[in-house]
Amino acid sequence: MTAINFAFDYIYNEKQPTEDYKSYDFSTIKPSSDKISSLYRGLYFSTKEHYDSFMDSIREGTLITNQLTSWTTSEVVALQFSLMRYFSAEKQGYFGVILKTTGITSNRVLFDGESAHYQFFEEEREIPAKKPYIDEKEYVLLPSNYDVEVFYEFSYEEAARKAERKSVS
Repeated sequence: MTAINFAFDYIYNEKQPTEDYKSYDFSTIKPSSDKISSLYRGLYFSTKEHYDSFMDSIREGTLITNQLTSWTTSEVVALQFSLMRYFSAEKQGYFGVILKTTGITSNRVLFDGESAHYQFFEEEREIPAKKPYIDEKEYVLLPSNYDVEVFYEFSYEEAARKAERKSVS
């Protein structure tokens, strides 16, 4: 397996990676910039307990991750991820949160999703029907501690009311 194959599995097949990512060279799919100004991560919480526990864990402004995490440069994409499960078939949920982190340096990024996509195209690989992932402006960050702020949060009850009002008008 190569770094490109690993990235492909992570993005398209949503495989949870193991420690083996450390054995690949991701230099060709790293961000072109040394520093990324702002990244966002949309999160969904199905219960008040999960939401409260998470908010307690970042109270000091630090998110501690022990696995790879996907972030985006787009606030809209982060919002879509925080709403995704609620607006799927089960329509269950408690709260959505969008985190923001700033000043991430390229050494904390495993790979840039957009660069990985272009490399797929250059190698003339077949891209699955899920090709719209290229629009997610995704950056996969290494496990670490990240300074974060809550950029936006909302209750699903509130989101559902707003969506219903829009569909009626």
